[in-house]
Amino acid sequence: MARTFNGPIIGIAGTAKNTGKTTTFNAVTRYLRRIGRDRLLTSIGYDGEDLDSITGLPKPKVFVETGDVVATALPLLRASTAVFDEPALTGVECALGPVCVAKVRDGGKVVLAGPTSTKDVETVLGFVSAALPSRDRITLLDGAFSRMSPMALSTHLLIATGAARYQFPGFISQNMDELAAVFGLPLDEGEWDLVLDHGLFDDEGAELVFEAIESVWKDQAFQGAAQVTALAAADAARMDSPGIVLRCAINGVVAPSPLTRLLELLDKFPRNIRVTFGFAHPISLLLSGDLSLWRGTIQNAARAGHNLAVRATSRLLGFTISPYFPVYDMERREYVASYASPRSFLNEIRSRTSVPCTDIILEGTRILESWIDSVSVTKESPTGA
Repeated sequence: MARTFNGPIIGIAGTAKNTGKTTTFNAVTRYLRRIGRDRLLTSIGYDGEDLDSITGLPKPKVFVETGDVVATALPLLRASTAVFDEPALTGVECALGPVCVAKVRDGGKVVLAGPTSTKDVETVLGFVSAALPSRDRITLLDGAFSRMSPMALSTHLLIATGAARYQFPGFISQNMDELAAVFGLPLDEGEWDLVLDHGLFDDEGAELVFEAIESVWKDQAFQGAAQVTALAAADAARMDSPGIVLRCAINGVVAPSPLTRLLELLDKFPRNIRVTFGFAHPISLLLSGDLSLWRGTIQNAARAGHNLAVRATSRLLGFTISPYFPVYDMERREYVASYASPRSFLNEIRSRTSVPCTDIILEGTRILESWIDSVSVTKESPTGA
């Protein structure tokens, strides 16, 4: 994915409503100000209502201060309590109007809204890089799992989760492990024997991919090169040898169930033939909606001797945990705020997973800030882009 903008992009996504994403977003913004980093604040889509659309409970706002650069819909910029320099139109439209960019002159509250397509988000980021160039900028991209595609533009990812997603800590830790397994797939920027553009989201697709792989394998030119590789490799003919590796890149959405079917079809190949699959990005796997199946699929592929990799990725920094969850009060006929015990909730999650996590209200922002410190501001493109 060629990019027209530079610098790290930290995507901040919530696994569900009310998991503390905006609280995390504001905490990261405050820290970037404190350490003197230029910052761009923008959003994928719109999630800025005053009250939660389901529970009716108040929602936190994004606070901006002097020097922040904001990309949002023009009507929201005009309605903000902050004061901005003259806004510049990006040429991109979103559901709430034209997206514009402006620098904050005096602080206040603002609602972020932007486009939902990867192409349009990329255009906005490119416009900011050209109109307000900075060698020191970190972009914060506000998103959600319901509008995930443009998150593939992020170089780094923070995920907010908590009791509003699952009240049982074991479910949260499992969900974290599943996400970490997908984002933990190795990066492979090599050349590919076969590139397929139609994704993999049903059994028919699995059979088409298998036929394409089989066709390449049967191609005499590939077999000739593969035989040289096999002869050069020590013990290549042994049943437990890595042997010959065919490299297949798959673009588009990939789901775990048809990939499992494809692995079954590949059992027809000789044992010393292995396939390395290169998916476009971890987001391509999450878009299938079958997150709970991915960890097992990854393990099954490894047991069968095949490799799963991604050709571009976003580094998962960690999870912020919120003990808050809304509860419907039958007597009052309205939702009320409720909380799991913050310390025991967090400790129980940590006892079940090694994935980095913190509650920034309970523990303060020190751990979160250490994750931000690991983001290199000199990085000019996303990993693998």
